[in-house]
Amino acid sequence: MKILLILFSCVMIIVSCQNSHTNPNNVTIIRDTIFITDTVQKEVEKPAGGLNMTPIVPERDTVKAMVLKKEALQLLINKGNLLNAQYKIEESIMYNNKDVDSWYIYGNISQEMNKYEDALFAYKHAIELDPTHIDAIMKCAIVAGKTGDEFSACVYLHQACNLGDQKACEGVRKFCND
Repeated sequence: MKILLILFSCVMIIVSCQNSHTNPNNVTIIRDTIFITDTVQKEVEKPAGGLNMTPIVPERDTVKAMVLKKEALQLLINKGNLLNAQYKIEESIMYNNKDVDSWYIYGNISQEMNKYEDALFAYKHAIELDPTHIDAIMKCAIVAGKTGDEFSACVYLHQACNLGDQKACEGVRKFCND
C-alpha cells in the first residue's frame, strides 16, 4: 500500500511539473512540487518492513540544469524577458533542487519582478542549503525591509554581520536599535 501511495505521489509530481511549464507565473507549483518530491524521497528512503531497500529516485540532469541556470542568469543580467528567465530557472531547479546558486538566481529574478514573497522563499531556501551564503542573507534583509518587516531585516543583517559582512554591520548600526 505504501509503495502504491509513493508511486501515485510521483505521478502527481510529474503532472504538476508538466503543468508548471505551461504557466510560468504559477510559482506555488514549484514550491509544492519540491516539497512533495522531498517528502516522497524521504518516504522511499525509509526501510519497508525492516528490509534495507535502495531508494528509486530519478537522477537529476545536472548539465541541463546548469545550461538553464546560465540562460536565466543572462536574461536577468541583460534585463531581458524576466518571465522567460523565471521559467528557465524554475526548470533548472526541477532538474537540481539542491543548487544554491539556482535558488539565489530565482530570488533575484523574483525580486526584480517585485514578487517579494517568492524572492524571500528562494533566498531562504538558498540559506538552508548554505547557511553562510552572505549574499542570500543580505537579499533577505533587503526584501524584508522593502516589505516593512524591520525586525526580520535586522535579524538578517545581524546574521550577515556575524559572518563578516561589513556592509551588514553598518546596516545594523544604522537601522537596528539593539
